[in-house]
Order: sequence, then C-alpha cells, then structure tokens
Amino acid sequence: MRPASSYSRVATAVACLLAALAGASAEAGNFECIAGECRGPGFAVYRSSNPGPAEFGAVCGDWKTDFVVLNDDRWQEREERYRKHCPNGAVVYARSQSISRSLDRDFLAFFDQVVARARAEGRKVLFHCKLGAHRTGRLAAYYELKHEGWGLDRALADFDDHLPFLTRVYGVFFNRRVRRQIRGIAAFLEDPSVCEGDPGKDCVLSTDRAAPKDFALREAEKRLR
Repeated sequence: MRPASSYSRVATAVACLLAALAGASAEAGNFECIAGECRGPGFAVYRSSNPGPAEFGAVCGDWKTDFVVLNDDRWQEREERYRKHCPNGAVVYARSQSISRSLDRDFLAFFDQVVARARAEGRKVLFHCKLGAHRTGRLAAYYELKHEGWGLDRALADFDDHLPFLTRVYGVFFNRRVRRQIRGIAAFLEDPSVCEGDPGKDCVLSTDRAAPKDFALREAEKRLR
C-alpha cells in the first residue's frame, strides 16, 4: 500500500499541474483585440483574463484606456493598481458579475456608452474577468453581435475558442449556461420585446424600472461623465 504522504504529494503535484495548465491557457488564449486600431493610437476594443505585463504593454501608451472589470468590486484598488502600469488608464466599471444571472439591460446600455465615447475620442477599451472565459466571453459576444455585425453561430464559436482547456473539460455546466445567455443576447438584439415579463427566460434580464439601479453601475455612470 502506498503511504498517505505519497498520495498527498501526488495530489499536490496534480493540483499544481492543473492550475498551471489553466493559467497558461487563459494567458495564451484570452487576450485579443476585437476591433479597431490594435497597435498604436486610435479606438480599439480588447478582451482578456486578468491583465498582466503583456496586456498592459499592448493597451497602455500615450492614449487613454478604459478598463471594464467584471470580477472585482474593489474599484479603487483596481484603479490604483492599473494606474501604476497605465498612467492614462481609468477603471470605469468594477463589479463581480455572476454568470448565474444574465446580463442586465442597464449594464449593456452603459457598456454601449463606454464604446461610443471611446470611438468618438480615440480611446482604448479593455474588459476582463479572471480567466477571460465566461463573463468576458458573453460581453465579447454582445459587442461582436451588436457592434461588429457578427452572426450568432460565429459568436458562439468565438466563445468556445476562448475557453481554457480545463474550463472546456470541467466547466461544461457553466459553458452551456453562458451559451444560452449568448443566444438570449442575440434574440434581445433582434427583438427587445422577447425579454419582457419573464426573468426566467434565457434572455437578457428585463430591468425592473421601479427598482433602484445597481450601486456600482450608478457610480460607473458618474465616472463616465
């Protein structure tokens, strides 16, 4: 019988290997310029996992960069950290979104404002979550469907292409959920009325106009002004 300590060492080694594979996959596959002037000044939109030196090097320069953070509520900490690498950068939104809840109309409208300002002023936009897969993937699909004119099949294929290997294998439930949400986003963009009334639909959530707007979004809208 193999000693317990041997099993522990094997388990630790396997865990480290899996973590390394996941991290390497995310870093290698999820930083991408989706549209615009990808090198040098001018409007551009990027997606990524948590940004590191390569990402900051690509999006930060003499131009201004807006960061949309989808996996952190600590806006000020993110702002301070990113400003060290990107003096002309600003965190315009920071919120730990959940993939158990579809994207809200108010957030999508805010994101459209971020894109519109960046396009008008020649700014960069980088949005990201931790791995750049689920939360980033569905927002990327929204941008591609609405602003780049992609079809649903292409947007779904792009989502699949950005799934890290281990997420693809072990995150089947979450992958399916986000794919349903992307289909809902496409349906919403084609006909917004399909999302009215029933928050249980696989669709963008109908915003309750009587409910107060999300605090993080209110603050983000102030910063955008």
